[in-house]
Amino acid sequence: MHSNNTIEKWEEKTINDVCIVERGGSPRPIKDFITTDGSGVNWIKIGDCSGKYVTNTAQKITEEGAKKSRYVKGGDFIISNSMSYGKPYILKIDGYIHDGWFVLRLNKNLVNTDYFYYLLSSNYIKEQYDTLATGAIVQNISSDLIKKVKFNLPPLSEQQRIVGILDEAFENIEKAKQNTLQNLNNAKELFENSLNDIFNNIENSCNFESLQNIYDVINGYSFKSQDFNCNNSIRVVKITNVGVKEFVEEDNYKLPKDFIDKYKNFVINANDIVIALTRTIISSGLKVAIVPKSFDKSLLNQRVACIKSTNKNCGKYLYYYLQTHNVYNYVKSKVNELMQPNLSINDLKNIPIPAVNYEIQNNIVSQLDELQEQTKKLEQIYTQKLQDLDGLKQSILQKAFNGEL
Repeated sequence: MHSNNTIEKWEEKTINDVCIVERGGSPRPIKDFITTDGSGVNWIKIGDCSGKYVTNTAQKITEEGAKKSRYVKGGDFIISNSMSYGKPYILKIDGYIHDGWFVLRLNKNLVNTDYFYYLLSSNYIKEQYDTLATGAIVQNISSDLIKKVKFNLPPLSEQQRIVGILDEAFENIEKAKQNTLQNLNNAKELFENSLNDIFNNIENSCNFESLQNIYDVINGYSFKSQDFNCNNSIRVVKITNVGVKEFVEEDNYKLPKDFIDKYKNFVINANDIVIALTRTIISSGLKVAIVPKSFDKSLLNQRVACIKSTNKNCGKYLYYYLQTHNVYNYVKSKVNELMQPNLSINDLKNIPIPAVNYEIQNNIVSQLDELQEQTKKLEQIYTQKLQDLDGLKQSILQKAFNGEL
């Protein structure tokens, strides 16, 4: 902790005391002002922002559009005013911002740029935003709110000293995070490699059959939008429920109870396998999942297929096989990646599956279940460590702005 004499020199300030705060502006309709011409100016969007600095933009707008927007220059801060509001970015470029941004033009005679960045990144400031933000569902912050945010400001020399300590601490934390992320990725890769090795070994010594010859495949039904209501009782498996090796338990809209009998051919059960037929593959893999108990006896919506086990075949065996590189490459060969990568129901039914007896299927599932359990334990450990490291950063920031460093 620094000396009390130094802390006594800290002054209570508001953001309005040290910044000019202005909201961005949006020319409308924006599509009329986007340009690829060399005379265009930088149009800064959230997709251009990652890390601490904004260094380039994906789009530019015309000079006419710029007249209806807000000019920002290198060294300015910008923060979003809705959704993930409050996260700061420092501009390394000049450009223009839309009305989803605020610009904070810092008085650098009063505040060190890096100190202000750390301050805005702290929970100390975020908690003030949260207290004052408006909106029941999508919360927003206003320029008046930002101007009222309070903090204690030390002299410039003390700010620079604190920044030096924070830079060193955060560099070490970032190294620890990168190591942990690498360990997390290694754990995932170990499982994926083992899974592919196991199936590659059996593929060399067995025959293949098309999926439809081994399992029952159901294509979803196109239920009418007016039939869905949050007050109904029958859950529906929609395309939004199917993630990559993950079932997303969302059920905002349900169908009437009598639809279970009316559409009995589209009833699915817990432990069935579901696969998305629209955007079947994304960068992280194939969108396939196992139906949880909470969705037992639900109905299958359009653009989702369900694969049901038969008495002679193990569903979990198929679920694991659908995660292999061979299936990913098969699907990739069947979809048009220049358009939306959709999989046809016929191509799904014709996926070649290694046909082995039930005993071998169960042995493979047992091996992979055990390996997956070990992998999940490692993932939990590394995920918790990442959370702890983020918590450590906030703890250090809290001490910094309480004058305890």
